[in-house]
Amino acid sequence: MAAAEDIVRQIQGPGCNVNGLMKKYRCGYPLLTRAILSQISKAQWRKIVEKKVAVGNEATRFEKGHKTWNKGRKGWSPPGTEKTRFKKGHLPHNHRHVGSTRINERTRKGNTVTYKEIKVAGIMQGRHKWIAYAKYIWQQANGPVSKGMLIVHVDGDTLNDSLDNLKLVDRKGHLALQMERDPKMIKRCRKKAARTVRKMHAKNRRIKAAGTADETKKRPAGGKGKVGRAETPGQTCPQRKEGTHSRTNRHCPEGTGRKHQAAESSGRNNSLGMYGLRLQSTAIGIT
Repeated sequence: MAAAEDIVRQIQGPGCNVNGLMKKYRCGYPLLTRAILSQISKAQWRKIVEKKVAVGNEATRFEKGHKTWNKGRKGWSPPGTEKTRFKKGHLPHNHRHVGSTRINERTRKGNTVTYKEIKVAGIMQGRHKWIAYAKYIWQQANGPVSKGMLIVHVDGDTLNDSLDNLKLVDRKGHLALQMERDPKMIKRCRKKAARTVRKMHAKNRRIKAAGTADETKKRPAGGKGKVGRAETPGQTCPQRKEGTHSRTNRHCPEGTGRKHQAAESSGRNNSLGMYGLRLQSTAIGIT
């Protein structure tokens, strides 16, 4: 108690702060504030803190008419740095002027394409800008390229940027040109799409099987309104062959919900689909 009273008396006096008391009593801030709040209220402690902060601000505040040490030294640097200082108009060693060309590579989906680029704008124009050299040659001869159009190489050599080898096509024409170069491209694309669809369907079947296994449980047989044991998941529904299958049937291992549509006409429509509906409409005179 005596130590707490001594701490409060010191903190209220001038020239004393919390950091000094923490070092003096070898304690942390939470223990120090607990001792202080055991003697005074939170409102009193808040006023002491505000007063200490105000006094500290006044001690470190610039006085009126203060002059900074670097006034009038715009761009000042320590002496001896003139030799290693960048001169006005300096350009880096890897700088490329407007009109310079370079060979660039682009890899997309495992395919690497090599093509030439030309610099059309530099730092003096606001930013560095490079475009394909084939596009630059086409624009010089025929004007700007419309939106949605592409400049392609007829022989497939992306480094042959002669004007005779360049052709302006749209997306459809670009696809036709690729099919002409590689007739097996469509077959590969179809195989890849089929592989993706199979993976998607297999994932959906796994998700559905897991959900059906959770929902399908053993129920006690007998009793009014009670259903016997449900079919085991994975069994083939017998009504699928008859055309009366419904995934919303609660007795079906492939789904839960309403009963099968057991009506023969309904089953016939389900088996025939839109073709059966068209036949029935024709039979009754609807065209």
